[in-house]
Amino acid sequence: MKNGKSDKSLILCIVLFVALLFCQSCSAKTRAVRQKLRGKNYDISLARILVKKELIIGLEYNLPPFCQISLLSQEINGYDIDLIKETCSRMGVKPVFKNIDWAKKDELLRTGEIDCIWSCFSYTADRAKAYTLSMPYIKTATIITVMEKSPYKTLKDLKNKTIGMQDGSSMRSALETLSIKYGVPINVALYPTSSDALIAMELGQVDGVAHDVLVVDSIINKNRRPYRIIPEALAADECVIAFRLGDIALKNAVESVLKDMAKTDFFERASKKWFGSNISLIGR
Repeated sequence: MKNGKSDKSLILCIVLFVALLFCQSCSAKTRAVRQKLRGKNYDISLARILVKKELIIGLEYNLPPFCQISLLSQEINGYDIDLIKETCSRMGVKPVFKNIDWAKKDELLRTGEIDCIWSCFSYTADRAKAYTLSMPYIKTATIITVMEKSPYKTLKDLKNKTIGMQDGSSMRSALETLSIKYGVPINVALYPTSSDALIAMELGQVDGVAHDVLVVDSIINKNRRPYRIIPEALAADECVIAFRLGDIALKNAVESVLKDMAKTDFFERASKKWFGSNISLIGR
């Protein structure tokens, strides 16, 4: 009898010991998983858009032919607008357009007042560190435009002159780089919008304006403004969509839709509609 009780006690001790080890092992694994989960940065950028069923796009309303207000319908339209509407339709969300103060675009994106910047937004190495950027969807260039009757024909003619541009624009670094390259000191005047800079040029407050070549070409030919483009480009540019840094899921979802759109003739039609020829990059 004693031996039987001893055997049962021994077995019970072994079972309890194994159970204790198992619990400790599970506890250690659980702690490790919890630590891993706590250290992982979850990307809910796409889920957030799908839940609220809208994508808030920060843009500038006066950048024809990318974005502009129709004089007839008073509705927003343009190349970027066509892309945004089609993308949102395929994603099953509503596009919400927000005309933003360009100098405050980073703050608006960081605080969630906008979900992305989709407005003739040029790629730069510095911006790639500050935002999550999409693949480029169109090529363009930064140029300087002057009044049609001005004496300036080349960039060197602008020595010691004043060039206006939008505050917060990436064009300033391009202008400074060119100024150093050619040894041509140039003064810079910043304005809330690129339209304000053009108005300042017409009033004689600045000698020229750094701007996007496609936008200026549209303003000259469609809006009949008395401007002239200096033929030497400051920089070659590619337009991208800017998302909050780390919003990779949303960026990937938008890119996936754009790639699907490229399998149709959508980009060709949109590009010819607004630019006269197919200059889109996606799918080519």
